[in-house]
Formats: sequence, C-alpha cells, structure tokens
Amino acid sequence: MRVLITGAAGYMASRLINVLVSEGHDVIGFDIKPPQEEIEFVQGDIMELPEKILKDIDAVIHLASISDDASANANPLRAFEINWRGTAVVAKACKRMGVKKFMFASTASIYARTLEEDTEPLGEEAEVWPEAVYAVSKYLAEKEIMALADEDFKPIIFRHGTVYGLAPQMRYNIVVHSFLRDALFQGRVKLHSGGKAYRPLVHLDDVAKVYADFLEKEIVGIFNMAEGNYRVKEVAEAVGRALGHPLEMIVVPSPLPPFSYRMKMEKMESVGFHLENNLVERICWMVKRIRERI
Repeated sequence: MRVLITGAAGYMASRLINVLVSEGHDVIGFDIKPPQEEIEFVQGDIMELPEKILKDIDAVIHLASISDDASANANPLRAFEINWRGTAVVAKACKRMGVKKFMFASTASIYARTLEEDTEPLGEEAEVWPEAVYAVSKYLAEKEIMALADEDFKPIIFRHGTVYGLAPQMRYNIVVHSFLRDALFQGRVKLHSGGKAYRPLVHLDDVAKVYADFLEKEIVGIFNMAEGNYRVKEVAEAVGRALGHPLEMIVVPSPLPPFSYRMKMEKMESVGFHLENNLVERICWMVKRIRERI
C-alpha cells in the first residue's frame, strides 16, 4: 500500500514509518523538515499541501499538528490554523483526489474534566465540551473530517491517550518521559495538585501497530486508543518501581485546575484490539536502554 504520512519528522511518525516500511508499505513523508528515515519525502506546509502528491496514494495518516497544550497556548491562532484548518485542507484534498482511507491523530484531552466532574471514563459517543486550545482545535478538526465521510472517503479518528516510549525522534514534555528524565537526573519528580488527575496512556509500539493494522480494515469512525487510565501519581510510582526505588515526590500547586482525561476502550476492543497494560515493564525497558546510552 502506498501511504502518505504528514508530520513525518515528528515523534510518532519516526516509529510508525519504520513499522510500515518493515511490513512492505511504500511510505511517503510530508513535513516542514525532513525525517531521519530514508524514505520518499516532500517538504512543505500542510496549509499549502500540493494535491499532486496525493496521486496514487492509497491512505493518508495525518499526524502533523501543534501537539501539546503549552505550544497551543503560546500561539492559539497558529494552533487553530494547523490543527483545525490545516487538517481540513488535507482531508478535503484527499477526498477530491480519491484517497479512500484517511487516519487522523486526535487526542484524549477532548475528554478533559475537573476532578469533581470525572465520575467515570467516557466513550466515543459521549457529549464533550473541550476548553483548552489544543483540545478544541482537535475537536473541531474531527467535526470537519467526519462531515466528509461517505462511501468513497472513509476516515478513522484515533483519540490517543498520552503516547510514551522510545523513538528515533523523542519528545520529553510527556508525563512518562518527563518523570523518567527528572527521576534519573534529579532523583525526584514534581506532582501538580498531588497527582490526582487521570491520564490514559498508550505505548508508541501499540500506536504504530494499530495504525498499520487499521490500514487493512474497512472501518470508519472514532476510536479511543489507550492501554489504561492512570492517576498521575501512579505514573510516578511506576517510574520508581522501574528504577528499583521509591521516588521523592514534591507536591506543587497547579497553575490551572487539574483535569482528568479518563476514557473507555471497549470500542477498540470490539474490533479486535486489546492493548496490553504493562506500564512498569515497558518503563523498565526504557530505563535499560537509556542507561546503556549514558
């Protein structure tokens, strides 16, 4: 299958590209800078996606985005431009050019609620009212995409939990990664508001596998993707167990009310995907690899 990946130089793409290539797919990357992987690559901004590169493309995996709250809050107009309008540009171009399969990386932060409101995990059909710039921009993009769905254009939206795991192109502003970095180099971690908020987590290897396997499935719709929901304090404790000793945890006030993102995973499981919940084991592997390098 000939697959175009936008955001090809980013964290998730750097693992996904390797998986798709190993499975025999013909992968083309699109981004504002080249990826590390040696694949066919077109450089550009998604707001100006050249439609000619979509000729003979079987599937598009749209990962390009302003990908976290801090970056989105720093420049909200840019976040809406890339995450909402840019996604609409790509999706509409795919439909015009006859690309049948379109996959979009959305976010579990769409489900963000205060601790008091977080009474149960939410499923894909739940009514949501995202407030943060990043979450709103992704939610609006989802609406644009699903409005295009028909017999000839079949979009799939994944609401990712927080992705973690080693990759050729790393990100460190992720809860597992930031805790692991601080624990290794400072011997302690900081917990905002006691670490009571929940975060759904998903390992990068599972993310890559899900995308690769969904290329072969005739499925349309929105799917939550996570291995489980963890309190932030539980994540810090898992890092401590992986390191072999309890961590010093410093409780600091949060600049904003803490939000939880708990979500249900039954819909993903109903189509044959059960993601293993083995957070400590996977962090242990990350620790081993990191210690080999330093």
